[in-house]
Amino acid sequence: MNIRREPTYLSTEVWRALWLLSKAKSPEPNEGGHIVTADQMADDLLRETLKEKYPKLLEHQKAVEKLERELLKTL
Repeated sequence: MNIRREPTYLSTEVWRALWLLSKAKSPEPNEGGHIVTADQMADDLLRETLKEKYPKLLEHQKAVEKLERELLKTL
């Protein structure tokens, strides 16, 4: 995942919901482990939605990536 300099617009309501979800998914600070951010929650939810509603988009991206790797080998 790439971190972009410019944030994606989220309404305050949606950002707050994602922030709360990320807090619920993260371990307590004294327990260690990976802290989940609101951005990661947004990415996970969008990925799930894309897989459910538009599975061909992700399949297409994988196919394009494979073709690009094959092209790079030949260059």
